[in-house]
This record gives sequence, C-alpha cells and structure tokens, in this order.
Amino acid sequence: MAKLLRAAVDYAGSRGAKIVEGYPMEAEGRLPGGTKAHVGIAAVFRKAGFVEVLRRA
Repeated sequence: MAKLLRAAVDYAGSRGAKIVEGYPMEAEGRLPGGTKAHVGIAAVFRKAGFVEVLRRA
C-alpha cells in the first residue's frame, strides 16, 4: 500500500498538484466484518508524510 500511495503522490506532483488529499481509515488493514480497507490505512498515510487537518465524527 505504501508503494501505491507514493506513486500516486509522485504522479500528482508531476502533473502540478501542490496538495494531495486522502481519506484513510483508522483500521488495521480490515474494517468491521472483514472488509478490506480499500481507501487506505491511516498509519501508512502518516508515515508517507500526510498530516491530519480535520476529523469528522
């Protein structure tokens, strides 16, 4: 997942993006019921340098 995230950020930057948004889940790889977290896992985004700016309830 980290390689895919890095590639997406690099691609966005190569196309002129100044900001990249992400909406990962606070999960350990799976959501309740065993569903995979396709939107990403928050820890991977944090490690890649993303910063949380808002958390909705």
